[in-house]
Amino acid sequence: MMFLFIDNHVIKGLVIKKTLLGQFETNFFQKTYQSELINQDALSVDILASAIKEIASHSQLKGHQEKEVYLILPHREMVFFRTTVATDLTPSTVVPFLKDKALTRLNIDLNQYDFNYSIKENGQNKELFFYGMAKTTLLNYINALSLVGLKFAGLIPEAFADFYLFEKTLRKDKQENILFLSFSESGLNGYLYDSLGLVDNKRIELKVDETENTSETVLKKLSDDFIKENRKINRLILSGVNSEKIRQDTFTKAVGMWTNPLKKIIENFYQDYLKMLVGQDNQPLPLLAYDACFGGFIFYRDNRNWISHQSKPVGKKNSHYDFGLGSPKKLPVKEAFIFIVSFAVSFVLFVLLTKPKNQSSQLAFAFPRLNLFHRQATPTPTPSPITPSPSPTPVINRESLKIKILNGSGTKGKAGELKEILKDKGYSEVVTDNADNFDYQNSEIHYKKDEKNAALLMKNDLKDVINITKLVQASDSQETADISIVIGADFK
Repeated sequence: MMFLFIDNHVIKGLVIKKTLLGQFETNFFQKTYQSELINQDALSVDILASAIKEIASHSQLKGHQEKEVYLILPHREMVFFRTTVATDLTPSTVVPFLKDKALTRLNIDLNQYDFNYSIKENGQNKELFFYGMAKTTLLNYINALSLVGLKFAGLIPEAFADFYLFEKTLRKDKQENILFLSFSESGLNGYLYDSLGLVDNKRIELKVDETENTSETVLKKLSDDFIKENRKINRLILSGVNSEKIRQDTFTKAVGMWTNPLKKIIENFYQDYLKMLVGQDNQPLPLLAYDACFGGFIFYRDNRNWISHQSKPVGKKNSHYDFGLGSPKKLPVKEAFIFIVSFAVSFVLFVLLTKPKNQSSQLAFAFPRLNLFHRQATPTPTPSPITPSPSPTPVINRESLKIKILNGSGTKGKAGELKEILKDKGYSEVVTDNADNFDYQNSEIHYKKDEKNAALLMKNDLKDVINITKLVQASDSQETADISIVIGADFK
């Protein structure tokens, strides 16, 4: 498969071929063009096909010609809206609901669009995310691919691919506003998300230079503007090759937003995906340059909450294309036969070698949802007194907590020392600074609302190095850290 990202003047290709060992052999190539590759008013199929052919020829794996292509395109190429829906919304009523919403909110006839949607739950509410592209526009991309012998496999919105690069860091019990920006020499661009997904399809574009409009300056202004709109940014995620140059602690302080470098997120949360990819000629994948392609791969692997709507493009009869990944592909007959025979042999060997005492119960365990075998009568259990179930202990992910260490002891280097201790305990998002004064005798933990359990966990993690007795709920609503530790003289 190939993941192809196309923007105004740049095109990037990531080719992935599954190996016999279950890994994915990869190759990649990108190029910037002087002419505009995509233009909503007048998309040139020939120009686009020529550029795709060049990328495909350079990014193909040795001895392998990939045909199936997943396109990753900017949001300006499609329509989007997000809306809260009723909890009792049924699958049969979704499409009529979308047609009505598309007409009233976007003033479009959905019969002329290929579209897709996902629904995510947030407590008692459900949020629906809708993406669509005019059939005539989609057909131009499909024709450009077919001109160079490639097959269109699916369409992934750029912001959707980006969301999958940090979605695993989000906590279901916490509402956040997240700014995802790609950092290049000329500026920063990206989208605003919350804990469920894209807020709107307005692309944020910021110009930077080395004089007045530095990255820190423009981001601080952007942060202040969001605060004025009562939309405080809880996290800034930086991608792009230039993001490797920043220092998380100093950058966070300068821009007023908790900064997460994407490379660090991938290293902490997406190692399983990285281990799948094997670079050709031992070349590692430059993740920050191919972030959208890598996000498309993660999306392809997970494919959660993505419901495909299939329809016929304009001018095509008896055929359809999927907007999104669509339904799982059927295995060819030969591969399906080999799979069934291999499974049957393995299963028989498993049953014989394990020698179960009760064969029917063992088979029922192997097929828990298809209990087609003999069912033994089960005696009616004797009633027992009802006892209240204990309250579940909340599971806290140390890696996702944002920690700030403030040196209030006056002894230089203590904040860095404690930071290393916390890193060893599994906390990854840690920055350091000085406290408001250096007269603290006893160390303190300050926690944001709803983070008391996390504060208690940290207190327990540090019991061998500091006996912290003071836990205080933070009163500053603008505080970016989940937990702040003020180091006192008791930290030796």
